[in-house]
Amino acid sequence: MSAGDLQTIRVLRLKNCGRNFSDRTCATIPYRLKQHLEVLQLTGCYRLSDGGLSELLSPCTESLMSLDLTCNSRLSVDGLRAIRTLANLQELVLDHCSHLSDYDLLQLVDCCGDPSVMVLSLIHI
Repeated sequence: MSAGDLQTIRVLRLKNCGRNFSDRTCATIPYRLKQHLEVLQLTGCYRLSDGGLSELLSPCTESLMSLDLTCNSRLSVDGLRAIRTLANLQELVLDHCSHLSDYDLLQLVDCCGDPSVMVLSLIHI
């Protein structure tokens, strides 16, 4: 894969990476790839922290439309702040994110009350 090919990747699905996907891993993903992502699925990447999520999302604030963070137990209100910067987000899944409080989620729902967010899933938090 050449560097130019990275700009054509729109969907990145990393499921059940567990302890193998950490903040350090986020730093190794090329900026050009992150910049054009439309769908990002990071389910079961339980070593991902708020800082790693922020770093991962910062280049794709205009392009990302779908974000699935199911079973990422280290995410907290700081991670939600990074999610709020996603201008074109249409789908957000935060199922089984145990460190998020009801209050945190209410703030997010207020923020995502925008009609452009068509799917918001918050199961067993």
